Amino acid sequence: DKMYQSLLESFDGHGELALKKFIQAYLASVASVDDLVGEVLDALDNSRLKDNTIVIFTSDHGWGMGEKNHLYKNSLWQESTRVPLILRAPGISKAGGVSDLPVSLIDLYPTLIDLCDLPSNTMKNEKGRPLDGHSLKPLLTQPASGQWTGPNTALTALYKWANHYDPAKQSYSLRAKDWRYIRYSNGKEELYHTVKDPHEWKNIAHDSTHRPQLESFRKELLAMIPSRPKPKPTVTDAELWKANYFRKFPQADFKEAFRLLARVGLEEMADKRADELSGGQRQRVGIARALIQNPEILLVDEPTASLDPKTSRQIMRLITELCEEQQLAAIINIHDVGFCLLYTSDAADE
Repeated sequence: DKMYQSLLESFDGHGELALKKFIQAYLASVASVDDLVGEVLDALDNSRLKDNTIVIFTSDHGWGMGEKNHLYKNSLWQESTRVPLILRAPGISKAGGVSDLPVSLIDLYPTLIDLCDLPSNTMKNEKGRPLDGHSLKPLLTQPASGQWTGPNTALTALYKWANHYDPAKQSYSLRAKDWRYIRYSNGKEELYHTVKDPHEWKNIAHDSTHRPQLESFRKELLAMIPSRPKPKPTVTDAELWKANYFRKFPQADFKEAFRLLARVGLEEMADKRADELSGGQRQRVGIARALIQNPEILLVDEPTASLDPKTSRQIMRLITELCEEQQLAAIINIHDVGFCLLYTSDAADE
């Protein structure tokens, strides 16, 4: 894992110290969130809205803390796929109630519709289809014995970045109450009996004793996944990208676009497909695309994610130079604590 290696390198290879510092920072963030959530709930409970407000506390993903040498969100193991999910619905939910059934974030919208007695038809017209998900209301009223109408497994997909999205070529995880099954885009499989192995250390996919479970999960997963082969393009991918971009931003100056590509060091890559670019090159394209819109503030989300330390420094230096040239303020979200410390030290030295 690149982020794991980057963290270790930023601490001169001292793995235990690196992970302790990272986890300390992560726990400080969690403690801060916990404190602020308490302040929000105190304000709500002291207002007239207390008995008429549904509260949902959740997150978009978990985070690996160095287990299996992985320090990031994009994995199909428990640390990344599990999120907090706490609901308070006045007059409906049970205080302190806990359900151990696996559910998904796509169940939140149907739940809110159900709790608020809103129309359940989510199709705009006859060409549409109902939204996925199932109401969690039965589990709020009876956490241990509610009649859950949803599936027995929660599905997680790990998207493989490409111009064309084919569901059959992605990686997936199925989380059952006592099991986790993983199938990667290359066909490799993992199976964990989480009752005995809650931290998912022992892959038993090749243990003949558990072949029935493996085959059952495999059949269930493959039945969900359609195949969407890539259509034959009528124009090159590069031409299509340009046409779509200038259709979306008709005010954009073609010459200015190429000037910015040249500024970020990618003028010779203008006719390349996105999947032909490296991670660092894609970040440079993203920066150029943002700048061509003449923003007042440059918002950059995880510009160094999955990049090696050298490329990460180059990207951060480029952002700094461009902001100075164009007198732009920048808000940058970086999850790599080790690199943050390294970069701020570099910036101070310069």
